[in-house]
Amino acid sequence: MSLHPVYGQTAQSAQKPKIKKKKKTSSGLKKSIPHSSELKEPASPIPKPEQTRIEPYLTYRLSALKPRKESVYHKKDHVDQADQIYLTLKFVRVYDYRHEIGIEPSLRTYRNNPANWEPPIVEQAYIESAISKSLSFTVGKKLEYEGSGFMVNPSDLLNENKDVFDSLYQKEGVVFSRIRHQSDWGTFSLGYIPKRSQAVSSGKAWFAANLEAYEIDIRSQVTVQESDKTTVGLSMARFFGDHFELHTDSRYQRRQRKIAELDFMEYSPYVGPNLESQDDDLPSLFYVVGSRYVLPPRRTLVFEYISNESGLLPIDFKRRNENLRTETLDNGRVKEPPTRLLGRHFGFFSYQDDDTLSQTHLAATVLVNTDDQSIYGTLGAKYTLSPITSVELAPNFFMGRKDSEFGEMPFFNAYYLIFRGRF
Repeated sequence: MSLHPVYGQTAQSAQKPKIKKKKKTSSGLKKSIPHSSELKEPASPIPKPEQTRIEPYLTYRLSALKPRKESVYHKKDHVDQADQIYLTLKFVRVYDYRHEIGIEPSLRTYRNNPANWEPPIVEQAYIESAISKSLSFTVGKKLEYEGSGFMVNPSDLLNENKDVFDSLYQKEGVVFSRIRHQSDWGTFSLGYIPKRSQAVSSGKAWFAANLEAYEIDIRSQVTVQESDKTTVGLSMARFFGDHFELHTDSRYQRRQRKIAELDFMEYSPYVGPNLESQDDDLPSLFYVVGSRYVLPPRRTLVFEYISNESGLLPIDFKRRNENLRTETLDNGRVKEPPTRLLGRHFGFFSYQDDDTLSQTHLAATVLVNTDDQSIYGTLGAKYTLSPITSVELAPNFFMGRKDSEFGEMPFFNAYYLIFRGRF
């Protein structure tokens, strides 16, 4: 049985914990932000200088789907139900609070063919160690998310390829090496992000800085690469009082490509009047501006405006989909749908509620492409059965006209029943 990739619930960044500041470890290394749909680990009353953790996680997802047969991504073998198993086994060794080794292999069935298993993958495999009180290094494959946006994080240059629609596919880290310095001013990092099995010159030099000034949380990243040129990410967030926050998350990019590649790439060219000359290429901005309001004790409202100057407009989507249909007729292969936002302008709303029902997290999000009026919406209700198990119901909806961003998705809607367990 083969079917289209199954889409997941709200993206990870849309479900961040409602906290003002991120905690740091005793070595100064920032902990990864946990996904709100994952189970919370019980706090250890007395930390041990040496600790080994073995943490198996099992996720089972049952999906009821309504295929959109006229979609450019529709396949003949699409069905109206599917299930998927996702198993990870995390090993973490901590020594003297300052040195950590982690490895996290996983097994999962194909989301487009649940009868078969994908080849085993390693979600994370890293070494993180403090050289001194202020200096540390990290090498390997590690999961780290940055940024103040709740739906997307343009400033997070390490995770530009994150699947924004499926939370199950947001668990895999990225390979990098980094040395980090911590001072009273903040943390500053230099690193390198390679491209697997390619020349060293194809990788990216990477700089990151995290600091706080005038109660503003400021996070910046810069990458430099020959073909992608220089890309700068900047994230800022500030609370006013205890309940209201303003944030922005942005990227300035000079990366461009030939106009002929428009139909198959995930960002469009942002060029000058001479479309054939790369000398006329202009830099573009990808940014989020928004606010968050925390309603005591545990409810949160988020409003955001998202703009990507190098995104696709309705006429671009139409031409792109026409070419995809032609290619499908020519070679019989159906393209996979995008896992990132391709449009240019969006409005985003999120409501998170941990207070109305006991042991239950309620969520609702709406993302609107304001250029073609297509809509991606999610609902969610996760009930914590015990400290190690939970069950979640998460409907997803894709609505819009033909050739619109969300109106071309291969399913009208998908209803997910998700069981999670941690041993």
